[in-house]
Amino acid sequence: MKSFISAGRGYVETGANSIGMASGCGILDISYSSGGSDANGIIRVTHDPDCIVTANYPRESYGFVFRPGWITHAGAGVQVAASIVDSPDFLMGTLEESE
Repeated sequence: MKSFISAGRGYVETGANSIGMASGCGILDISYSSGGSDANGIIRVTHDPDCIVTANYPRESYGFVFRPGWITHAGAGVQVAASIVDSPDFLMGTLEESE
């Protein structure tokens, strides 16, 4: 995967497992948390209107998450296309951090 990225190819991911892979392989300078295998819920989300991945989403909307992963720290060079809206970010469901 590192050689794929080093060759100038893009990388788009979804879910907690892919976040762990990107962090573990040193592809992205990130710290992350994840919910359990049965975690789910509704959250408020802000999308970056200038990002090609999220440009067609409303700037602020809601999202349903299932087996989620979330980045708690994004290092230099990491582009954040969507963020959980502050307070209240988690509206309903069952979401506890995995240990």
